[in-house]
Amino acid sequence: MKTVSLFDTGIGQVFSERGARNARAGKVLFQLLTKTGKGVNPAMIWLDAAIAVSDCIGAYLRYQQAKEITAQLEHQKEALDQQINNCQKILHVDTDLWQEEEQQRRKVLDDVLRRDNQAAQRLLKVIRSHRKTLDLLLMQLATLRKQPRSRTPELNALVSSVDKLMQAQLACLVAAFDESNS
Repeated sequence: MKTVSLFDTGIGQVFSERGARNARAGKVLFQLLTKTGKGVNPAMIWLDAAIAVSDCIGAYLRYQQAKEITAQLEHQKEALDQQINNCQKILHVDTDLWQEEEQQRRKVLDDVLRRDNQAAQRLLKVIRSHRKTLDLLLMQLATLRKQPRSRTPELNALVSSVDKLMQAQLACLVAAFDESNS
């Protein structure tokens, strides 16, 4: 492949020379038409013809240069199109991979949330089942408290333990409801 400068600045100069030659050729043609060949110098006609031929050769060379520049630009365009296609393929693969990773993360998070909800439900069931036993214990403690002679250190320790159990049960319920709401 030929290497041709894409931004040749000499073309503007050629056009100005070409314009001058065309003006001279027009002047000679005007003289030929007005004087019908009298007084026209044959050497001038040959010189003008040679200039016209050189102008044609210059135009052909500029055409070939423009054709080569166009071919180079088309080659660069094809290379850039191929690069764009490759980048689009990479982007599609990355997008598909990202979507698969996102689906996997969602599945994992859904599984974790489902397990946490199941654990909270089991905890609530256990607390409800023990709640009946605790209610019976509280009723018996209330009847024991009403009897004045049953104020023993063991009863006080039992009341203190039941109070701690109630506080722990309330803390578990609050934590379970907070987790299910958030």
